[in-house]
Amino acid sequence: MSIKVKKICVYKDGAWHPITKVYKDGWKKFRGLFYDGNWYEIEEDDFPGTYFEEYGALYNWWALDGLANDGWRVPSNDDWITLEDYIDTNYNTGEDEFGIGNHLKSCRQVDSPLGGDCDTSIHPRWNSATEYGRDSVKFSGMPGGKREPTEHDFRWLGDVAYWWSATVVVLYEVEYGYFRSTSIWISGMEWDVDSKQNGFAVRLLRNATTNEQDIEHEDYIAEETIIPNEYTGHDEKTYDAVRIGTQVWITENLKETKKHEITSDWYLPSIMELQAVYDNLHNVPEPIGDFSSLGYGSSTENGANGWEGINFNDGSTLGIGKIYKRLIRPVRHVISSNSYDIKDEIGGGYVFYIEDLGGGEYKYYIVSKVDNEEYLEFEVSHGEYGTDLGTGENIGDGEGNTNLIIDDVDFDGQYPAAEYCDNLDVKGEDLVDIPIVTDNQEWSELDSAAMCAYPKP
Repeated sequence: MSIKVKKICVYKDGAWHPITKVYKDGWKKFRGLFYDGNWYEIEEDDFPGTYFEEYGALYNWWALDGLANDGWRVPSNDDWITLEDYIDTNYNTGEDEFGIGNHLKSCRQVDSPLGGDCDTSIHPRWNSATEYGRDSVKFSGMPGGKREPTEHDFRWLGDVAYWWSATVVVLYEVEYGYFRSTSIWISGMEWDVDSKQNGFAVRLLRNATTNEQDIEHEDYIAEETIIPNEYTGHDEKTYDAVRIGTQVWITENLKETKKHEITSDWYLPSIMELQAVYDNLHNVPEPIGDFSSLGYGSSTENGANGWEGINFNDGSTLGIGKIYKRLIRPVRHVISSNSYDIKDEIGGGYVFYIEDLGGGEYKYYIVSKVDNEEYLEFEVSHGEYGTDLGTGENIGDGEGNTNLIIDDVDFDGQYPAAEYCDNLDVKGEDLVDIPIVTDNQEWSELDSAAMCAYPKP
């Protein structure tokens, strides 16, 4: 059985000891014993008394990073625009002009005029209204409501669907997240920006393959266009998907309770970051990483005409002309309160340097497991000598160096080494739990990943 409790303790060595933290309304994954004169086994239950299964989880914006598996992503604002433009072009014509939102809503609704299975009061569904879902492309949008960050309550279940975008905007020096919404009161889709502390639903998508895009319009809107079990999440739950134009979307709101612990993209290491890789992973009694003795290039310049590298045969510094090629190893970092050691495998690579940030948090620098497949040159100023970008050499400079190199020109292909690192899409197998938070004060003050689920009455 599942027991909703405020505190779980065991009696040991003459005292009561809590065996896990359970938030005040009992929403926390737990397994243990509860004592009230008898011992009871407590079943593992993620969200007792919530609409988690029906409408999915509600995530704050910080939970989005690392939420998707390789090849999939949280939609950007441009991704949402692509979806909306497709619906507008292909469905909002003539007598079939029902609004983008109605085309994307599930048809499950109280008193739906479509009748049959669409007319239902069983969750998940939309509340009764004049506007009603058509589910024209099998997106099956559901109204999971929201978690409000300032009033500390849940709102609009059955009435409004909110979905996060991964895109942010800075207003008055504060970052806000883009989102999309539709409701029982409107036929369209609306966009806006709001505090990252909001709890909204999440959909994932990937790009459609060339073969998928070859399907004729009349065919892919049929029921057979649902792709069963197309996406497998971190919790091993599978999701159906549907192709809509050039995109493939999962057909229900996400229910992940785990995410990749990733806080940065891959980048070309600075010379001191590369030196730390050599010192801590390669030039040690039990080396790890299968590094080449030929040496590697960094993001640190050697004047206007060169870039620096490390010879992994003896650790010496290499001066390389900018038009010459070297192997590269991308690096990234993770900021975490979890405990990792040098050589630990996280984030798709190996920890090679640890910076103590204080307050129990650490910045772990990670190097990828494998080299790039070919030598890549560091080119600047359209491949010409003579431009010094002012790149740094210290640990912590690699990410800024990479961005500086890539941003120096307006078109691709000028900086193969930096661009290779920036484009690398490897997340690794390491996963961390997304904190399940329901306490009002904690939720409103969070500036890190969190999730919750709409409570049942």
